[in-house]
Amino acid sequence: AEVLRDCTSWADSGYADDYDGSGTCLWWLRTYDNVQNAITDSSFRGLVENGVTGTQYSSGFCEEVFTSDSQISNNVQLCSGMEYVVLKSFIPEKVVSGSEVLYGPVGYINIKDAFYGSSIFAGDDTSVDIYMDYTDPRGDQMPPQTGKETEKFTPVLSRYTQPYLATLVNHGYYRIQYTGDITLFNADFLEYQLVGLTDKPRIHDDFAVIVDIKFIKAVNLAFYYDGRQVAQSPRRDKVSLDADPGTNYHDPVSKVLSFVVKG
Repeated sequence: AEVLRDCTSWADSGYADDYDGSGTCLWWLRTYDNVQNAITDSSFRGLVENGVTGTQYSSGFCEEVFTSDSQISNNVQLCSGMEYVVLKSFIPEKVVSGSEVLYGPVGYINIKDAFYGSSIFAGDDTSVDIYMDYTDPRGDQMPPQTGKETEKFTPVLSRYTQPYLATLVNHGYYRIQYTGDITLFNADFLEYQLVGLTDKPRIHDDFAVIVDIKFIKAVNLAFYYDGRQVAQSPRRDKVSLDADPGTNYHDPVSKVLSFVVKG
């Protein structure tokens, strides 16, 4: 609510470059032109619920069910031509002066297949889904906590809530946009995996997404899949939904890392 309030105030100023009242309007929402639609139009906020031209779910759509025009929305939808996966992230804990450094809020920005690795995203169809925090799975810790193995209900790290789960369209391309400088979290591996999957996808042959991460500063990366180091691909076009999981490319100029995650 605070992010939307302050971003709306910035939009009302005409997206002024010298506007100093942006407050909690996240820096990356003010950096990329194609995400500004999400500030003024609620249909570009949250989960992608309709197909986007230039994607593998272009004909997909979701419709609300078990309701009528006279009833309040029940937030239940039936989707056709598209299905979803849950991407789980693990960012190592970093503590400075006794306080945990925050990397969120975290935004997940949809990308047209041909535009991955760039900041064009999905052009005029760009949506932004912002995750602020999560409660612990038992719901009885105060403050709520999360950790690397939350399904066991015992956090590996005693840490306060930070975003670590996101619902994405299967066979979609996404930019993960961290608000904090993710290059600071270098004490351990950053890990990404698809979780909570069914036995078999309904629409595609497998569960897969392409993920982009833009680093703020230059980094040297060592990429691993299933415990084995994966050499960087020679070109970004080698990173595709048909490629092996862990296939990756890091652009030394744009500092955008693209990689394949499969379930």
